[in-house]
Amino acid sequence: MEDIWSVLAEFEGELMHHPYAGEGIVSKGGEIDDPLKRMEYYIAMLKVFDENQERIDTNKEIPVDAATFMDDPFFLGTIARPWPKVREAVIEACSGKYVEAVWTGSIGTGKTTGAIFTIIYHLYRLLLLRDPHKEFGMDPSSEISFIMQSITGGTAFTVDYMRLRRTLEGSPWFQENAKHDGERKSSIRFHDSVIVVEPLPGTETAAIGENVIGGIIDEVNHMKVIKGSSRLSDANATWDQMLENYRAIARRRESRFMKDGKVLGMLCLVGSANYAGQFTDRKKEERDRQLERDGKSSIFIYDKRPWEVQPDGRFSAARFRVFCGDGTQRPRVLKENEVAAVSEEPFMLDVPTDYRDQFDSDLPGAIKDIAGIALHGFSNFIPNYQKITDAFGPRKNIFNPDWCNFHEQGVIIPAHGIRNPKAKRYIHLDLSLQVDYAGFAMGHCSGFTVVDRGGGMKDTLPIIEIDGLLTIKPTGGQQIPIHKLKKLVFALIQMGYPVEWVSLDGFQSADFIQTMRRSGLRSGIVSLDRTPAPYMNLKSAVLDGRIFGPANEVITKELKDIVWVAVNTKVDHPPDGSKDLADAVAGVTHGLSSKTQTWVDHGVDPRKASIMTSEGV
Repeated sequence: MEDIWSVLAEFEGELMHHPYAGEGIVSKGGEIDDPLKRMEYYIAMLKVFDENQERIDTNKEIPVDAATFMDDPFFLGTIARPWPKVREAVIEACSGKYVEAVWTGSIGTGKTTGAIFTIIYHLYRLLLLRDPHKEFGMDPSSEISFIMQSITGGTAFTVDYMRLRRTLEGSPWFQENAKHDGERKSSIRFHDSVIVVEPLPGTETAAIGENVIGGIIDEVNHMKVIKGSSRLSDANATWDQMLENYRAIARRRESRFMKDGKVLGMLCLVGSANYAGQFTDRKKEERDRQLERDGKSSIFIYDKRPWEVQPDGRFSAARFRVFCGDGTQRPRVLKENEVAAVSEEPFMLDVPTDYRDQFDSDLPGAIKDIAGIALHGFSNFIPNYQKITDAFGPRKNIFNPDWCNFHEQGVIIPAHGIRNPKAKRYIHLDLSLQVDYAGFAMGHCSGFTVVDRGGGMKDTLPIIEIDGLLTIKPTGGQQIPIHKLKKLVFALIQMGYPVEWVSLDGFQSADFIQTMRRSGLRSGIVSLDRTPAPYMNLKSAVLDGRIFGPANEVITKELKDIVWVAVNTKVDHPPDGSKDLADAVAGVTHGLSSKTQTWVDHGVDPRKASIMTSEGV
């Protein structure tokens, strides 16, 4: 027995002097009464240290694995509990096999959560290094950056960056070992290291000068893809905003953080399904080529649907079958007991009956947003024609007739009672001088309603009422008298309409906006071609049954005809069609939906919004 005690004493002495053992490990060993088992414990600990010698030499402490990092209360365990499937994905993404992680698929699958947890774990590993600059052969004074990037800097800041920041501030490990300046809100700069986390706008020049080791690029499938862009010398070439962003950051990572043939850190690419051939589709193809060539890939792919990820019991066990389209055949919901053709089988999807209404109402939209599958080719932007017809007809048009040219044909505003006379009005004009029509729309928010999205998701959203629709037609080569449109705005105000906002699409707008502002109206540019947000909000309002306007042949035809053009990520009209009045209605719908004042006036918390935002008045 004396020999055993002497051996134990030697082990304890060796462990006490080990830089990663100390009193904690010896104390824990002392709790083991059986000396032989205690000795086995000490032997096992020394073996751990031997196996991790390289990490011990380069790290301040031995890193925990991703599972422990998420589960242990000292790290992230008390902050958030990701769904099991998301947790499994984070563990795999952080296994050391990958340098990029693609988080795609449908909404409501924890993509952003997975990306944020993955980046925080890699940030933790970087902060553990004794001398990261020496490790990468960098100037000790140069910053090492984790970036949060999206189409707009605002989205990167509010959605990704602030959520990551709140997670860090709730973690005991980060509070004890990686303190940062809490007063600085625009970025996270740690006191004891030259490491920074910061949000950036979605431009390829935003990361110039940055030593980017990793981060999150969000909305990767919704960045602009423009054929014949003025940015390129070749008029037939295509400018891809996301591809340019990605290449700029990838080159910086490779030039600064390549070690033993592998890029260190992690870049998370996040994007819901948008169109066939989108950026995440191309990354999947790259992953497949790597697997075929090397039997492994450096790209991790997460592509899930809500019922595959969310907890058991959230969805009905009953299912219906959907054919998602294959580029040659249109998508459709199969009838009960219908047997699909063999050629359709790879494109079949079993969907919980919770989502049946959404698939019946907007099949292409449901396949994209709920199933996370991007459709091929062109498709009608608002596929449910009945919803469009229902939306335009319930209200009386304040303009009579609903078109004019201010030359031979004027317009009369009948002196009838004003609906909801205290509700603030929003006017949007799609201007033109010749060739195209000009569209004029005015509307207001008459209340809010709760929309059930299925799968336990509910949105509180505004009800939009369009007071008036007016098409201004150029005739006989004469220009549209824009000064008369100004008079029309002031006439509406004099009649008692509480006009608060007037927006324009940008064409011939400077003088108009100045006139409106001098009169005390809030006025500015809302471009229907620069961002899809206004049309996304209009589509949502139509399909939800939240918009009501006057019967008008032009608006119903335009809304039935407009299509989503994936290449330019915009809504457009057919070659022989128009969308001037549709632009005006989309401008009003988006303007009212995205104004905080609209929510405040109706006593609704703006944080309940599920509204696409962009520049506004």
